[in-house]
Amino acid sequence: MRPHGLRAGLTQAELVDCIGSWQSVIFAVENGGRVISVLMLRRIVRALEVNLVIDMAAVS
Repeated sequence: MRPHGLRAGLTQAELVDCIGSWQSVIFAVENGGRVISVLMLRRIVRALEVNLVIDMAAVS
C-alpha cells in the first residue's frame, strides 16, 4: 500500500481519515500483521485511487 499511498499523495494519517479506520490498523496491514476484509480492501483501493485486479487461474 505504501507506494500507492505516496503516489496518491496521502500520508498514513490521511489514508486513515479517508477510510474511517485507525492508524494502527493501516500500520499492521502494511507490515503483514493484519488480515483485512474485502470491504476494507475496497475502501483502501478507492482512497488510493487505484484499480484492484484479482486474477484466477486453474491449478495445474
